[in-house]
Amino acid sequence: MLLALILCFSTLPMTAFAQEAVQEADVVTEQADPAAEQEEAEAAAAPEAETSSDKSTTVETPGTEDSTAGEAPDKSVSDSDASTQDTSADDEKKAAVQKVQALIDALPDEVTVENAESVGAQLEAIDEAMESLTKEQIAELDMTRLHAISEALNTPMTVPMTVAEGQHVDHPICGATCTDKYKHSIVTEWKSIDSEAALQAATEGYYYLTQDIVTMETWKPNNNVVLCLNGHSIAANGDFVVIEIDKGQFTLCDCNSSESMHYFTTSKEGLFTRWVPCEENTENRISVTGGVITHSVGRSDLGVKVDNNATFTMYGGTICGNKLQGSYNGAGVYVHNSTFNMYGGAIRGNAASWGGGVAALGSTFNMYGGVISDNMVSASAGGVLLSDKSVMNMSGNAQISNNIAPTKWTTSGGGVYIFASTDGEVSNCLYMSDNAKISGNTATQGGAVYVRKNGQVTMSGNAQISNNTATENGGGVYVENSTFKIACGAPRVCDNLCQDVQNNVYLATGNAIRISKLSTFTGKIGVSTQDTPTGSNLVTVAAAAVESGAVGSLTEEYVDHISSDKENLYPVLVNGEVKLSATVPHRHPVCGETCGDSGKHSNQTWIGVSRLSDIKSSGNYYLTDNVTLDETWNCNISVNLCLNGKTITGAAGEETIRVAKGTTLTITDCQNEVGKITHAQDNIGRGIMSLGTLILYNGEITKNQIAKGSGAGVYVDGGNFYMYKGSISDNKVTINGNGGGVYAKDSTNFVISGGSIDSNHAPSSGGGIYYESTISKSVKFNISGGNIVRNTAVTGNGGGIWLKSAYGNMRFTMSGGRISNNVASQNGGGVYISEPYYGKFTVSSTAQITDNAGNRNDNNVYLPSGKTILIGSNGLDSSAKIGVTMGQVLDTDKYVAIAKGASNDYTLTANDLNAFNSDIGYKRYALDNAVNFSNGELHVHRLCGTANCTLTYHENVLWTAINTEAELRAIKGGTDMQYYYLTDNIKLNDTSWNPTGFISLCLNGHSITANGNFDAITVGSEDSSTAGDLHVCDCTGNGKITHAEDKTGRGVYVHPRSSFHLWGGSITGNSTNDCGGVYLNGGFGYLSGGSITNNSANEGGGVAIRTASFHNPDTQNSRISGYFYMYGGTITGNTATNGGGVAL
Repeated sequence: MLLALILCFSTLPMTAFAQEAVQEADVVTEQADPAAEQEEAEAAAAPEAETSSDKSTTVETPGTEDSTAGEAPDKSVSDSDASTQDTSADDEKKAAVQKVQALIDALPDEVTVENAESVGAQLEAIDEAMESLTKEQIAELDMTRLHAISEALNTPMTVPMTVAEGQHVDHPICGATCTDKYKHSIVTEWKSIDSEAALQAATEGYYYLTQDIVTMETWKPNNNVVLCLNGHSIAANGDFVVIEIDKGQFTLCDCNSSESMHYFTTSKEGLFTRWVPCEENTENRISVTGGVITHSVGRSDLGVKVDNNATFTMYGGTICGNKLQGSYNGAGVYVHNSTFNMYGGAIRGNAASWGGGVAALGSTFNMYGGVISDNMVSASAGGVLLSDKSVMNMSGNAQISNNIAPTKWTTSGGGVYIFASTDGEVSNCLYMSDNAKISGNTATQGGAVYVRKNGQVTMSGNAQISNNTATENGGGVYVENSTFKIACGAPRVCDNLCQDVQNNVYLATGNAIRISKLSTFTGKIGVSTQDTPTGSNLVTVAAAAVESGAVGSLTEEYVDHISSDKENLYPVLVNGEVKLSATVPHRHPVCGETCGDSGKHSNQTWIGVSRLSDIKSSGNYYLTDNVTLDETWNCNISVNLCLNGKTITGAAGEETIRVAKGTTLTITDCQNEVGKITHAQDNIGRGIMSLGTLILYNGEITKNQIAKGSGAGVYVDGGNFYMYKGSISDNKVTINGNGGGVYAKDSTNFVISGGSIDSNHAPSSGGGIYYESTISKSVKFNISGGNIVRNTAVTGNGGGIWLKSAYGNMRFTMSGGRISNNVASQNGGGVYISEPYYGKFTVSSTAQITDNAGNRNDNNVYLPSGKTILIGSNGLDSSAKIGVTMGQVLDTDKYVAIAKGASNDYTLTANDLNAFNSDIGYKRYALDNAVNFSNGELHVHRLCGTANCTLTYHENVLWTAINTEAELRAIKGGTDMQYYYLTDNIKLNDTSWNPTGFISLCLNGHSITANGNFDAITVGSEDSSTAGDLHVCDCTGNGKITHAEDKTGRGVYVHPRSSFHLWGGSITGNSTNDCGGVYLNGGFGYLSGGSITNNSANEGGGVAIRTASFHNPDTQNSRISGYFYMYGGTITGNTATNGGGVAL
């Protein structure tokens, strides 16, 4: 819609009116009587004749002068008549102008998607109103708001026009349309300049060129002059500066940057090549669009000089073809003790000894946009020279490209040259941020940037230095005794060349890249160094920046963002610094070759050792060869050790490794064929004893054995053990002891999330793991992955795991992994939890405990009598399988809960129920929101008797069997619902069954048959003193309430204030004079399922609803109506004289 409005608004004639008014103003001004003009000027200058209201209403706008001035008056009208007519006409004209002005003033401050449609309507109304105005009246209007709205809608009023002689379109200070973040408004006070004299005479204000101007001397604009080149040029026809700004402020822009064209060609002048003006038909010409600041052919000097605390702001135009030889003063723009703000435009094709494009000395150069390109020098600083403590800020989309410092001799800084400082302080600085880019520049050294003593280059954001070239060093940046800093973001220095090979940031001896740690660096920097790394000599290329007076340390992730330009040199992290090494680094995450832990581990650099005794300090180490120990290696410092596919063989009779209290040993391996921690065959000795924290990411702890004691593979005493991968296998306690694979005692945290504990052997208990706590502090054992398989407890319990906590404070949680094929001679082939010390055992997700054996039978989890397994908040997955052996034997038809939610608000799911299996064949049922085992079949289902019930308030319940008429009549309902089911068909003899209280009866496929002329079931009592609430369902189908052949009576009679709910089964084959199926005599009937079918009566074959009269002790006599609610089920095939289905 907004686009459609913009297209629509672009056809409005407002611009044309405004342009015609301006044109007319020019014509009238040229024809005006000089004497009259003098009189008007004197009158306007008289202060006593001017009031505040005069300022806003009487000052004439060009084009409003009386075009009849100087003509003879019309003698046909008397003076008095004329005066009266003129007054009346003037009032009408003024009213018309005020009406249109009111419409303009009513426009909003800004255009949004929401108000664009209404703004369009307002503009159309203004257009229509303006059609009735003369050009003079239109000139009286204040168009400021209308211009602003037109600009917001991108109407032709802000689109650059082809400039003809004497024409200029109002525009913002920054050019045809505002591109500056400050959102400049449209300037309407532009004044024309058509000659050098007019240029030199310009005072404070806004000006535009109407033609190309050739100057014979330097133009020194007055303070606060704004010049729009309007697509034209200023060319100095002599060896002098084109524009010199001294102390004041000068702004240059160009609203016609795409329509006009100027032509240049390259000119070889001694050591220089610059651009010089040429004709359009010149061969190999260079076309420059828009206005230019230049020198005539054969003339040379500065383009723009800014001095003495002056400010030059450039929004547009091109400064090109200027030349200055023999000094540092940049040919394009020279800034001395001043400020240069460049938002747009270009500085191109200039030549100097130093600073071909821009030279800043003791100044600030803010380059927010624009281009500095194709400039050349004979010495250095092809694009920009920074000297005498100057600062350059490059941001936005600013570009410095294709500048040249010749490579025939030693030159530096093809793009930017940062001059040396001798006072020992950081001097000249270049800051690059946003999308600033330096590319395609050439020099001998520092193709893009050369930074000398005490200079600084800082990059952030997405700044980029790329595709520059140097013939010697520093294709991108040459750093000599200076600072090259990465502040933040993703800056890149890449694809810069030196002799056709990568050469990005060249670091002279003693220099290094400084990286801020206050924010994230995600870019890429290529480096080359003056010093050459050797096998033992590493060269520092990056370190943490000094911030807040302190030096930090880099971490491994920074290494991934630094690359070596030269082959066979590798970045590594050593003592918090990135260094280049001539040795292929051993780098990988702490967890192995690649990170398998959700990618959260970054690469680390590892130091090679051939002996464990060479490890003297904390850090990352890897084995370069197999290690055979003469004694236990005591790990007294925190160490990460990569086995690197090598084997550590312990000394006979000794532990291979002992981890001291308070320290951490992390074991990993980056090879496909992992290394081992072991003992020689038949040698006695434990694998690892840990009093501190042991972390296993990879590698094998295997074939260790002890004669007596516990934990042949790993013994953890009071510390922590985290196992993420790797294996603990084939370890063995030979004579007496527990925990063939792992023995853990009082370990605060024992975590297994991967790897395997496999084929370990204990002569007593805990073939795989024996975990006990003797302290009152809570201890945690978590398994979320991995396999505990094929372990053996020869004479005891717990083939896979044996758990014991003296204070019942063990918290065993299993949310994944597999415990299978383990064997115990007694109980708990998979898991055994000692009965007096049970604690809590919680399972969830994909936990599997299956195919374990104890007592030569299936025996997975041994569950002590009276204990339950808890189900975690995530529940169990469909793949979860847990076998259970109970510590008690159930009598026939008895049941017990073996698992329930860990929290009281947990709701049992079908996956939870299906996950559990009895090792000895007990049946399982979901009862009371828990998993139950039963010795025999139980009748369990929901109140409605349907398997696919969607009613959340229906839960599985246990139903009590009814086998005979006597048992049925003996049912006593209470205030709580009682549940019963039939195990056989029942015949009622002599009288109805009269249930009272709350009773649910499942027909279970059987029938209740009245064997006499009476109603089969009567609910409640006639006087309502005893109410009944009977629910009937049928979990198997085909159950019914009926009468014997040739017997009459209703199926169900409901007394006042009692109720009957039918969920399943059928009421069929019943007949009486008044209602055959269900008779509601002041009672309530609910049909949610089942059927009332093939009953007969004179009134209400299926259902009859009646109002009952009964004795009420309080009111003596009362009447109550019956109610019937049908939510489901069917009423079919019933017959009656009146109301075959339902009678009211």
